[in-house]
Amino acid sequence: MSSENPGLWARINGGLEGLRRILANVGFMLLLVLVVLGLSQGDGVPPVPEGGALVLTLDGPLVDAPPTPDPLAAFLKRQVVGGSVASQFEHVRQKRELWSGSRR
Repeated sequence: MSSENPGLWARINGGLEGLRRILANVGFMLLLVLVVLGLSQGDGVPPVPEGGALVLTLDGPLVDAPPTPDPLAAFLKRQVVGGSVASQFEHVRQKRELWSGSRR
């Protein structure tokens, strides 16, 4: 085939490529418009009263309880740091004795 008369698949490919470029450009422009609109909206910060230092907008329940500890962190702390190094070695020695005694 000559280059002046492209085949059917070449024309379909060219059409799909053009459609892809148009859709990508439209999507990018839409994204830019959304970003500009989002940035142009007012943030709704209330004015600070005269002599005031801070305006708080409290929303939600106030809880008077300590936070729940992370169980994984507590487990790892107990396993790694649980006591002194000497007590850890003593624990390992006892386990070895237990295992060596059970093999006999």
